[in-house]
Amino acid sequence: MKKISYLTLILSAFCFLTNCSTPKSTAEVKVTSNSGYDILGTESIGYGKNRDAAIENAKEQAFTNLLFRGIPGSSHSRAMVGNETSSKNQHKDYFDDFFNKKGYNKFVRSCSEGQYSRKDKSIKCNISINVKALRTDLEQNNIIRGFGL
Repeated sequence: MKKISYLTLILSAFCFLTNCSTPKSTAEVKVTSNSGYDILGTESIGYGKNRDAAIENAKEQAFTNLLFRGIPGSSHSRAMVGNETSSKNQHKDYFDDFFNKKGYNKFVRSCSEGQYSRKDKSIKCNISINVKALRTDLEQNNIIRGFGL
């Protein structure tokens, strides 16, 4: 009986630690300005153990939603890329560079951050994304097809 209790305690601790260390994908992204298909202004909430981690998470959330879910109320309300799981598996190197090595930063025109909340470890960022350059990059790397192809 003690073995089961210890095993349960260890597994619970492991699950708690792994869930707290990696921020999950959220839908806390909304459009703030929409100038056609070239530039998209978003407001994104990011979470992280410190201010810098939360800012990067906010940027990552903005791009995750733009690429795989779409951003309601914008001219990009539909996902730019098809199925998230299969796309990430099929183009592993591209998405590894894009998300893990912060390649998305080359498409960020500007980012203004609000106050970091230590209580819930979050920050609100206004992020301007160069969607035209992002779409061109996705086409050149065969992630999406160009128009008319």
